[in-house]
Amino acid sequence: MKHTNTLVILLVTIAITGTISTHFVSAPVANLRKFPIDANLSYGIDYAQLSQLLFGEVFQVSSEKDGWSYGRAVWQSYFDDNEKVGYPGWIKSDQLEKLAVETYRKDLVVKVNEAWLYKQLCVEHGCVTDAMLMKISLGCYLMVQNYKAGWFTVILPNGVHAYIIETAVTDLRQDLTEHNIRKNAVNTALSMLGWNYFWGGRSHFSPELWNDQTIVTGVDCSGLTSLSYKANGLALFRDAGDQYWTTSNVSRPDLLVDGDLFFFGKNEHRITHVMMMYSKNNIPMLVESTTSSGANGTRVIPLVDRFGSELHDLTWSMPVGGTRLFWGSPF
Repeated sequence: MKHTNTLVILLVTIAITGTISTHFVSAPVANLRKFPIDANLSYGIDYAQLSQLLFGEVFQVSSEKDGWSYGRAVWQSYFDDNEKVGYPGWIKSDQLEKLAVETYRKDLVVKVNEAWLYKQLCVEHGCVTDAMLMKISLGCYLMVQNYKAGWFTVILPNGVHAYIIETAVTDLRQDLTEHNIRKNAVNTALSMLGWNYFWGGRSHFSPELWNDQTIVTGVDCSGLTSLSYKANGLALFRDAGDQYWTTSNVSRPDLLVDGDLFFFGKNEHRITHVMMMYSKNNIPMLVESTTSSGANGTRVIPLVDRFGSELHDLTWSMPVGGTRLFWGSPF
């Protein structure tokens, strides 16, 4: 078996250093592209689609070309020659702004599928339409200035003050137990049922943005697992392979618990898919975003139906439909 666990509870600060130009994503969602070309406005597979960044995520720009900026997504990690680095790629320059605060902390993260930021404190003025600033996605980080009567005052990366209701966020400054993170991550994953599968997707599924021909949103398999844990206080790597190599060993499958992860791959070095396990009425289930077996999105399926064996009968690297099965704990 494998590997060491390098996952930690979310890092809460990032300092701006060096000569690279440090920006943040100013759009609700921005595509990270392999090449400086527009994404398709469809849910077909687009191999130039690497990932997505959410409002407020830091992007370090190293070059620009024809309205596009190339750099690294600082808050999305992957392994490059065994070194942990930010995900590289291209983002449209008009979806980026210069970071206006010296240190942007990750104090809160949005835990609902979408949440409104307001220009004024609703408890004093009422949540009228004119008070709405913007809608942000599940998984967005925010920095707190203060708290009053169920509302957080937050400072956005451009220095603007805004307000968000406390029920929409996870407070990362609080002690978050493994049990609660697992339970809430499963619930978050289940809230994505019915979302279309989107290669490179890592955002709340918003038919509104799609219908407006703005951007395609949703999740792929690793987008589902990483976003579900991110929204509840645990940072996973972006890709399924990196998620696999940073899980902890679980010696027997019957010791796996809700929130643990299963992986498909040709071998341990070629992981192609990730799924999250949970129990329903003591029946082991899986939640996954997939295009397998006629599915085209997020679904739940009994573990025995997916793997052809009961949980206690699973073996490490066993063949399942032309691939092999692995597992691990994100803690």
